[in-house]
Amino acid sequence: MAETIAQDVKAPLVIGHRGASAYLPEHTIEAYKLAIEQGADVIEPDIVVTKDGHLIARHENLLNETTDVRDHPEFAHLYTTKMVDGQTVSGWFAEDFTLAEIKTLYARERIPTIRPESAEHNDQYRIATLEEVIALVNQVEADTGKKIAIAPETKHPTYFSYTGQYVDGSFIHVDTSRMLVEKLVELGFTEGNRVYIQSFDVLNLIQLAKEIMPEAGVDYQIVQLLGGAADIYFHFNPEYKELGANPDLYKDFNFPLTAASALNTDLYTPQAVKAMAALYADFLAPSKDAIIRTATLMNPVDANGDGVAQVTRIVTGILDLAKVAHDAGLGVIPWTVRADEPFLALNPDGTVQRPVEEFVKLLDLGLDAIFTDFPDLGRMIVDQYVAGDGAIAATNSSGGNDILVRDPAGLTAEKGTEGYDLALYGGDQAIALASNIESLRLSGSGDVEVTGNDLNNILLGNAGDNVFIESRGNDRIDGGAGQDTLVLSGGRGDYDIQIVNGLVEIANAAQGSVMRVSNVETLRYADGEASLLTTGQSDLQGLYHAFFGREADAGGLDFWLAQGLAGQSVAAIAASFATSDEFRLRSEDVETGAFVEALYTKVLARTGDQGGRDFWVEQIDSQAISRAEVALSFARSDEAESKIALLTPPADIWPDLA
Repeated sequence: MAETIAQDVKAPLVIGHRGASAYLPEHTIEAYKLAIEQGADVIEPDIVVTKDGHLIARHENLLNETTDVRDHPEFAHLYTTKMVDGQTVSGWFAEDFTLAEIKTLYARERIPTIRPESAEHNDQYRIATLEEVIALVNQVEADTGKKIAIAPETKHPTYFSYTGQYVDGSFIHVDTSRMLVEKLVELGFTEGNRVYIQSFDVLNLIQLAKEIMPEAGVDYQIVQLLGGAADIYFHFNPEYKELGANPDLYKDFNFPLTAASALNTDLYTPQAVKAMAALYADFLAPSKDAIIRTATLMNPVDANGDGVAQVTRIVTGILDLAKVAHDAGLGVIPWTVRADEPFLALNPDGTVQRPVEEFVKLLDLGLDAIFTDFPDLGRMIVDQYVAGDGAIAATNSSGGNDILVRDPAGLTAEKGTEGYDLALYGGDQAIALASNIESLRLSGSGDVEVTGNDLNNILLGNAGDNVFIESRGNDRIDGGAGQDTLVLSGGRGDYDIQIVNGLVEIANAAQGSVMRVSNVETLRYADGEASLLTTGQSDLQGLYHAFFGREADAGGLDFWLAQGLAGQSVAAIAASFATSDEFRLRSEDVETGAFVEALYTKVLARTGDQGGRDFWVEQIDSQAISRAEVALSFARSDEAESKIALLTPPADIWPDLA
């Protein structure tokens, strides 16, 4: 097989979201500069306005979270409460400060508990103006010849134009979209393909395309962000008529709008997107979470083994909004890919979706650009993707690489590092780890043959029937679901097998290695096959969740694993569970609906759907099936098998493979 995948792909632009905002306080010249150094094609300054009419780069006009304004007693009198796009907000606001006053403030990390390294740079950098941003990209062009583009987002244009008030109660009435274009023209930054003006509002983008830019003699790119259009709610709400609300301003927008369209639910439709394309837009920018759809987890998951569970969502599917945009003639730019644990989600099988997986899922949809707080990761991944590499490597938090394997032949040593490397593979071809790559995580249901190397490998199977080839290291192998086989180089007499701490330890005396194994059903020796576990670790954890509502205790797990090693079936062990005092206490004198709901919660990690819940309640109450039989049905269901990694991750490998 070739090590590259033939494809004709235009390189999507990497947009440094608020600069390299994962590493330095956002919207500072230093963060923008770092983003450019990391390979960003575009930097994104959010734009708000000062009291004396200067455009500055801030995510919000509210200064509390991103500056040291609280530490300035001279500004205490400017603390106030305002209504911003329908939300009551208290604090200090940029529009109440002159530029000179703004320049006395220092930038601070917006989410310091998530990004403590960035917070170490608090109170070091000043607030940037639009002029300073343009000066930076001009200097980069002069020094390197590279033309960096900018993607300014006009923040709260309806607020600034219609509803916003200064601290003294007078109305602001400032058109930040017009100010932005006029300033760019004044600075000579007029190349149309170097400016991507964004907004969640619609009207200001229409006015940019139809009035402001033609009057200024420029043709910048217009990007419609999806996620909440405050202008539509304002202009289609009669109570705001005295403030200037006027739905007739949208008369050329060929789509029926209402105040309810403010949340953009209407604007995701093909009809609305076509109307945008016909009237004003060049690009559509939905949240990446609107594309990679997720559901909320009942219980957060610890993704990196630090003891803090911060992953709260699980992937449920893909909505191809890129096709909707492209069919209408628009480019598509999703926001925002982040690698911090609270922004990650689980894959449907309960493993953590690594950033490289999320990037590539989005790139596979044919994106034109992508917003990311991690421009270095974006650059690495996009370059390999466009080159058609069979394996795409991206830096991970363990000092190595996460490597998404699209063609096993591409998993070469150059993709690995001296740190801890994890390969991720969702196909069905045989795969072998390069000599410097420690771990492999399979996904999907392909029947994959896995060959490790001389390192101490960690190998995690999938839902298929996997075959693991013995290597020379002290390997940790989890077969996952399916009927899995471990191929051993020696005969039966060359190995010692015992249960230790919930795992099957298989020692190769001649080689001096020990494999620690879970969820592998068959051993294939040089002189024949033998059953290993008729009931494996995942089977037992499923039974414990279904019958006892808890994880297996260490002693119990070892005991029942020994029974599985001796050939006892899942059904036979379930029968023993059903007659236990613990199950009787959990099931007797418990209302049927509560018993069934507990099974959904403990076994499937979700609330019960009404149809399923009603079915099982009726089956139990009519005595068509016993509670023990229902518990076993839940434990043995395909859904339960797919959730076992989520419910009970293998503790010793989860920090590395999650």
